[in-house]
Amino acid sequence: MASAWHITAPIQTRTVDVHIAKLRKKLDLGQNELKTVTRQGYALSTQESCRVNRSV
Repeated sequence: MASAWHITAPIQTRTVDVHIAKLRKKLDLGQNELKTVTRQGYALSTQESCRVNRSV
């Protein structure tokens, strides 16, 4: 977040977590399909069990 918004003050925010949770819900993905990779970001599973709700 610091590189995206150029914030240098040490703050704690759940902005990214909230957006990822909304993506998981909107795309009908679980924790195993959109994985959190510690200190790296997020990874979308390539397994066939990963499905997208296209009726939205």
